[in-house]
Amino acid sequence: MSDGALTIREMTVRAVDAPLPRPLRTAAGTIPSAPLLLIDIQTEQGVVGRAYIFAYTKTVLAPLARLGQEIAPELAGQAVAPALWMQAFERRFRLLGRQGLLGMLLSGIDMALWDALGRAADCPVVRLLGGAPAALPGL
Repeated sequence: MSDGALTIREMTVRAVDAPLPRPLRTAAGTIPSAPLLLIDIQTEQGVVGRAYIFAYTKTVLAPLARLGQEIAPELAGQAVAPALWMQAFERRFRLLGRQGLLGMLLSGIDMALWDALGRAADCPVVRLLGGAPAALPGL
């Protein structure tokens, strides 16, 4: 696009179950691995925005990935515009709400869209959102 706007080529999702070197122990039990849905939003301009969702349990990885695969075609050819996408998803899923798997997936898409914008601008996302990066101790 000649106006500099990013255009989504495709969104891909991958379900992975990453073993943890030290299992997490919680009140609900031991978590031996991190079930993650990896989200990549590839643009026509070559920028890739990435995000991941911690799915809590392997049981929901397949349905979460399937939901992402169902939504992905809607993004192709459209602008990387996180706020507009979230408004569109809010309208589309108003009766369903943003709880559960859908809310998790939409949050991941939002993060990946912002990541693409940040990478394209060579700027931390926090700056795009009007904030400033925090100084990390020791750096």
